[in-house]
Amino acid sequence: MTQELAETTPVPDPNSVSEIAASAPATSPLNRPDPVVQDLCARLVENQRVDHVAVALLGKGASATIMAEHPNFNVRGMTMILPATVIEHFKTTRQPYILANIAEAEQLGFDQAALQRQGIRETAFLPLFVDEELIGVAALEVYHALHTFDAQVLLLAMPTADALAQSIYVAENLTALQRKAAQLEIVSSLASRITSTFDRGAIFMLAQEYARKVIDADVVSIALVQPRAIMVELYILAEDGSPTLLEVPIDASGMERPARLALSEAEDDVAQYPKLMDYRTLADAGVHATAFVPLLVVDPNQRSGERSVGTLNVSHKTVGYYAQADLTMLEQIARPIAIALENSRLYSEASRRADIEGMSNRLGSNFQEYTDLNTLLMTTTRYLAEAINARRARVRLNIPDRASESNGNSSTNGSSNGNNGTLNKAL
Repeated sequence: MTQELAETTPVPDPNSVSEIAASAPATSPLNRPDPVVQDLCARLVENQRVDHVAVALLGKGASATIMAEHPNFNVRGMTMILPATVIEHFKTTRQPYILANIAEAEQLGFDQAALQRQGIRETAFLPLFVDEELIGVAALEVYHALHTFDAQVLLLAMPTADALAQSIYVAENLTALQRKAAQLEIVSSLASRITSTFDRGAIFMLAQEYARKVIDADVVSIALVQPRAIMVELYILAEDGSPTLLEVPIDASGMERPARLALSEAEDDVAQYPKLMDYRTLADAGVHATAFVPLLVVDPNQRSGERSVGTLNVSHKTVGYYAQADLTMLEQIARPIAIALENSRLYSEASRRADIEGMSNRLGSNFQEYTDLNTLLMTTTRYLAEAINARRARVRLNIPDRASESNGNSSTNGSSNGNNGTLNKAL
């Protein structure tokens, strides 16, 4: 291997063939031995007379994730780092690169100590191209005997390297189609379930359930921001969907920005912003990377035709964990969640209006039935208390003194010139 192996979590980029492949799920052909790729690796070992071949797909920067090898050293899924000079060599010449002298490895940008610890005596790299894109390398490694790579002989291996690249590309496209079909099925299932209820608690439960299905998350949360509101309502969702509410002032919220601007964005580490209350709450929960996508609903009064009611957020303990591909997937499930939350809000408002209208009708009939002031006040107070879920109510009456009123000295504030009556009742 060209670098000491370490566990890695690749950061996907939907525009890169290699990075999508490197981030494929465990059930993907790229994350289990692919017969065609394995056969081509074995052919390289035999024809080039080397001890080991590792095929690695380029990820973000100079990292490359090993997706196939022969013989099996159990290094699939691990990473190696290629110097920028080697990558540039591939892109400009499309020719193999030979590291003949390990003693010079450090000068060339390799980790010489790591190569020596692994016992590598000599190594060569074959570039893997799909059209004009460099998607990875095939590393040919010698451990046990002195071996001199010949540039002309390596050129004979390039057709095998091209076949490797094409096989990986075909497997990646199949994986992408399978993954897309699975994602669409998940979104369809969520839409049918979440839009059939007006219960906000049930909506929260489904939101966290499906967010965890489509993306790796340690914490799922929803931030709601109403027009002209001065507070952001942040709901931290437990794994059973039960919410913990935190009200955050607009000027102390980091989630207000993506909600207001309807932006999808990822923050590498929310712990870097302790002055933002919602970010600090997530950091206190032990997470760092957080992805935000807006919750958009149709609004013909807006120029864009849509209005953001908040954000769907997922957080992970690893710094810099999320990338554009994660945002794209979250956007797919954010739409039905937004619709369900807006429908729930509208339903609650309609229910409240119906209750108020019913209360007004009952009060109107009571005004006609009751001539006793005390009974009328008690009935009216009880209806008002029910409307606002109050447990106690107090009515204070300021009755002006008739004599003082006739003299132009009426009391309007319950002073000694008036008779002050109080009705205090537990409801």
